[in-house]
Order: sequence, then structure tokens, then C-alpha cells
Amino acid sequence: TYYLQDATIKVQEPPVRNSGFVGGLFLSRRKATGELLDPFDETFLYVGAQIKVLKHRFLILGTNDSTLKYMEGNDHQFTRSSFYSIIQKLQGYSTITEAIENGSLEAAFDGVSTDGLVNMEGIQSVFDSYGLIDNLNKDMISEHECLTLVRKAGSKGSVAIETIISEIKNPSNHFV
Repeated sequence: TYYLQDATIKVQEPPVRNSGFVGGLFLSRRKATGELLDPFDETFLYVGAQIKVLKHRFLILGTNDSTLKYMEGNDHQFTRSSFYSIIQKLQGYSTITEAIENGSLEAAFDGVSTDGLVNMEGIQSVFDSYGLIDNLNKDMISEHECLTLVRKAGSKGSVAIETIISEIKNPSNHFV
């Protein structure tokens, strides 16, 4: 749990039955630093991020809806939650622009879609097939960014393939 008001962090491990681990408090609420002894701030935390606390590496698997809404509402600060920053990043990859031109991107999405709709895992799979997924490199596409595409342009966990491709071709600013 990250607390914006005072930039503190608390880490709790959920109990898992029959695992040998009882769970509980790993780190009490305090200011914590990252690997380079830089203090954590909220921009270090996103779905797919790896953070190191007290020599232990943690992978952020998800977050709640209100946190995602906050990040999307402050997308100037949380660029992984900015729909058009992600679209602009995708436009910068020659593999994606070429795949749009020759129709192979649509075909790749068709392989992971249902009735022309694709979920976050499908988007991630297609971008990974083009070598674009990397949660640690901000110049690549992260798991959080795939989630943002679905949340901003879709509904009920999926988005129309046509919408994603048309926004990459010609951004409409409809999803600001």
C-alpha cells in the first residue's frame, strides 16, 4: 500500500493456505527507498512494475479501480495511464506502422479476439509477438499500458480491435 499524503509504503503478504507461509506484515508503514536509494514515489508503482524493498523484489500484479481512475485522471504524471501517450509510443515503432499498412496487425489481433474484441491479455500477447512488451523499460509497452488501452477505449474488459488500430493510424482525441 502506498500513501500519497506522506509518501510512505506498507507491505503485507496475504496468507496462503497450506503454503507454509502465514502471511502478515512484511514492512510497517514508513518511507522506503528503491535500489538506488532514491525515495519511492507513486510513479514507481504501476501494474507490472518490480520494486525492491529491503533486498526483496516485489512484482505489482494489480491495483484497485479507484487507483487506476486516479492515475488516469492525472495522466500527465502517470504517463503509463495516458491513452494518447501510449498511442504515440505505438506510432513510433516501425514494426507496428508496417504491420498496420500490410494488414498483419489486424490479423494478429484476430488470432486473440472474440467477435472483433480483444482483452488486455490479448493486446499484451500481440504486442509481445512484435517484441514490444517490457515492464521495466519505459520506452517499451508495459502491462499497465495494455490495461490503460482497454480501460480508456473499451468496456467490460475488452476493446474493439478496429478502435485500437484506427487510433494508432489517426488519433481522434476521443479518449482524452
